[in-house]
Amino acid sequence: MGRNGAKSSIGGFMETFWRLLEESVIVQSSVTLIAICVTSYMVLATQDVPKEWWTVMGIIIGFWFGSKVQIASRTARADERKKVAEAAREACCE
Repeated sequence: MGRNGAKSSIGGFMETFWRLLEESVIVQSSVTLIAICVTSYMVLATQDVPKEWWTVMGIIIGFWFGSKVQIASRTARADERKKVAEAAREACCE
């Protein structure tokens, strides 16, 4: 692969990175991962984990899964709109 191929690959990566950052997928995933690591450390170090922390963990994980469902739903709707538009174009132009 030549230099141009490498540049387009990097450009595609950066485009995807900025799109995910806009949708806050990267931020949500990072916060969730950090919270899980901190909780795991507290449990493995046999520290007393406060009840409030478990509540916060539930909210963080619930929010993370909820955002995944929302993104999947948005993607599915966009795909469906494309299919309907293509079908309408084909029916119109035949």
